[in-house]
Amino acid sequence: MDISILSALEKIDIRHNDLETQEEFIYSSFIESIGEKSMFILSPFREDKIMQSRIGEIIEARITAEECAYFLKAILLGYRWDVISLWELSLPIDMQRTQMREYVRLKICLEVILEFLDEHCQRKVIKTVTKDFSAGGLQVAMPVAPPADSKVMVTLSLWEQTTLKVKGEFVRIKYPKTASQKHFASIKFCELDDKMTNKLAKYIFDKEIERRQKERSLFT
Repeated sequence: MDISILSALEKIDIRHNDLETQEEFIYSSFIESIGEKSMFILSPFREDKIMQSRIGEIIEARITAEECAYFLKAILLGYRWDVISLWELSLPIDMQRTQMREYVRLKICLEVILEFLDEHCQRKVIKTVTKDFSAGGLQVAMPVAPPADSKVMVTLSLWEQTTLKVKGEFVRIKYPKTASQKHFASIKFCELDDKMTNKLAKYIFDKEIERRQKERSLFT
């Protein structure tokens, strides 16, 4: 297995499922050092929380390199305190590569206009914000759950004087657990040509690189 993509200070995202809520969260970390049989990473964090895992647990992670995303699995071997809190992971026991544009989802809040195309929808136009988006779709906050499989026209400004306008379809709804929370709906883009898909992938990649550089500067 080629592990040449692993390098010190490389950003690594850890995927973690909450057993109680079944929600999936992404925790951030950095590779601190790499040995012959294991590697050390900064204890994964998200906002002000440190990820909790047991020794022996299989850790699922993602590394974005060049224009690809690498998914890997490693075993949590232990913990170490060396000025900062570290996790010791085995070298990857499994690793797969995929094109970045097919996976990478950028967490960003942008204004978006949704125009419902189905006649049975009572609300024809909604202004809302994104939670994240990828080259294949986006996730938006919704005041109420939209009808399943509803079709919408998505209008989103990403660059100056450039507006993305594309048809989409609701594919998944995340329902709130309390009255104060919002619905979140995932929309899959339809009829998006390769040229625009590539432009979106580049936009996401540039934003990811920008974020990684800012985060890395905190540890150098």
